[in-house]
Amino acid sequence: MKRTIEAYKFSELSPKIKAKVLDSERDSNTGSEYWSDSIVEDFISVAKCFGFEIESDDIRFSGFGSQGDGASFTCRVNVKYWQSAHKSAKRLKGYAPSDKVLHAIHKRYQQIAKGLTGITEETVDIYRNSSRYSHECTVSAVINDETDTTPKHLDSYILDEAQELMKWLYKQLEKEYDYLRSDQAVTETIEANEYLFSVSGQMIGHLLDEEV
Repeated sequence: MKRTIEAYKFSELSPKIKAKVLDSERDSNTGSEYWSDSIVEDFISVAKCFGFEIESDDIRFSGFGSQGDGASFTCRVNVKYWQSAHKSAKRLKGYAPSDKVLHAIHKRYQQIAKGLTGITEETVDIYRNSSRYSHECTVSAVINDETDTTPKHLDSYILDEAQELMKWLYKQLEKEYDYLRSDQAVTETIEANEYLFSVSGQMIGHLLDEEV
């Protein structure tokens, strides 16, 4: 037996039912693993401004609001390239001209990088410790091709800066996650997809699936 279902646009629902729909669709923008792609790609470009060459597979994060949440990455750092990236902030200013946190980090380590002498062909590996967590304290660093002239604490300087960038990345991910789950973002997704609802707020497509 067929029955008729009256369909309503989201904008036509009552405020109470709208709130119900928003809660039921809260994860619609973050339900897949791809919601963070734009933030990760942006961070890869930011990291390059600091002399860190990473790929998306090098990044790990978990969130949000639980103990152990955070972000981290692994990579091999060419120390000469890292030092060159700190000669000036021109590249960073071109890519992220208004981010005060990034500029403060770059300036802080620019002074350190300029003071380092005796660098030859060293690289520094930032590697992941054995941990079920993903925050910045789950990585360590080790120098490769160390010589008698290798500056002391070189690996610590590079790791410290990397960890500051990891914390910055986590904040960007958290900010994006919170926005995508906000009433505004969920409403935009519902309206962009032209979802239709019953008067009680159930999505029409779900109702039809139940009747099949």
